[in-house]
Amino acid sequence: MTAAELEFSQASSMPSWLTLADNVFNEQAKRWDTSSCDGGLRWQIRPRNSGLKMPLPIGELFQSSARLARYTGNQTYADLADKIWDWNADTLLDIKDWILADAAKVHSDCEDRSMLSWPHNYSVYFSGAAYIYKRMINTSTRKKNNDADKCQETKWESGLDGLRNRTFHMLFPEKYGGMIMSEACEHGTLCPQRWTGWCQS
Repeated sequence: MTAAELEFSQASSMPSWLTLADNVFNEQAKRWDTSSCDGGLRWQIRPRNSGLKMPLPIGELFQSSARLARYTGNQTYADLADKIWDWNADTLLDIKDWILADAAKVHSDCEDRSMLSWPHNYSVYFSGAAYIYKRMINTSTRKKNNDADKCQETKWESGLDGLRNRTFHMLFPEKYGGMIMSEACEHGTLCPQRWTGWCQS
């Protein structure tokens, strides 16, 4: 998608950057799973490892749909981004404190959640919300004095503010002197090896 947005050159014999991005989007979107938790994406495709719904793959689909909506002007992408955001607000994202759960167990209908916080989860939602907000405030894509559009703008602006503030609170915790850190791993906690990479992202 970045290649399309930045107008990278491409071979005429190959599919366009937009086509490639759209193919990835369609592959992800068809895996939206309503058999549990009323939606979301499972952590992995393989059934043996699919017992969780996690914010990162869902957030990547959200970001992809938001970027495609802004780039193409196609409302279908924007509608899916809106649907994903609302699902998260009901399932993984506490919009009161802007805490994004790291995982939810499918067998509990996503009631059993891990509340660890990782920066990379927040980043995809923040950027996706920014793309949608930018699209909303573009005068060419909204009707003047439309209450529904104003309500949507408020929704995305609040989302951006909430995610930004939570991310800064998480990465620069005042109780540890405002030093940059990922609290889940760094305050006297022994982390599994795979977690150390998540701290850096």
